[in-house]
Amino acid sequence: MVSCKIPCLLKFGLLDIFVVLRKKYPQFGQLHNGVFMQQDAEECWTQLLYTLSQSLRSPGSSENLDTVKELFGVELVSRYIFTITYIFDK
Repeated sequence: MVSCKIPCLLKFGLLDIFVVLRKKYPQFGQLHNGVFMQQDAEECWTQLLYTLSQSLRSPGSSENLDTVKELFGVELVSRYIFTITYIFDK
């Protein structure tokens, strides 16, 4: 069973989370003219999910379950439909 460390985040304020994020991932702490640079939301989401997946892994477990994929994974299904139209000269 995987123990979840998310409830401990509730003890921190939003500013604390930004401070930790900038320490863990220096690109989110880059300054330009004294102002924090804007970062891509997808890049931040990817880093957070990666960190979460690493912290939720059970050390020494023989099973390689990806808990984050099970919780947040999306499965895409694509279907291609081809329509053939014959045009005959009259």
